[in-house]
Amino acid sequence: MKLLIILLFFYSNYSFSSQIAGTGLTCYSQEDSNWNKYSGYFFKEKNIVRYYSLRKKNGHIKNQHISDLKYSLSSNFIKIDNKYTFFKINRKTLELVSKTNAKCKKHNSLLEVLKQMLMHAKEEQNKYFSN
Repeated sequence: MKLLIILLFFYSNYSFSSQIAGTGLTCYSQEDSNWNKYSGYFFKEKNIVRYYSLRKKNGHIKNQHISDLKYSLSSNFIKIDNKYTFFKINRKTLELVSKTNAKCKKHNSLLEVLKQMLMHAKEEQNKYFSN
């Protein structure tokens, strides 16, 4: 019984569960050279995901809600669809499959996603003004 509990605990910490509504991800891609390398996702009910990205507006870099997209789940991937294409996130490793050197971090609330994106916006704002 102890082994089963330990295995369940170990597995739950390293992958998204089957119910991801109410959780989020922030992703960072090393291959992108500007603030577009950051993205945030908050998974809602009815397979809707809120997509956030950093944008330059009036000389400032800010986090912006871009759109609500559809997502679907398989045993290995979270697939997020937009109007033109889709991309996948590996549920176990939290790596963005569509980009190389892209990792995601799991968050337990929308507030955590927004705080992380705000931190990235501040980092990029500091880089923008230091150049």
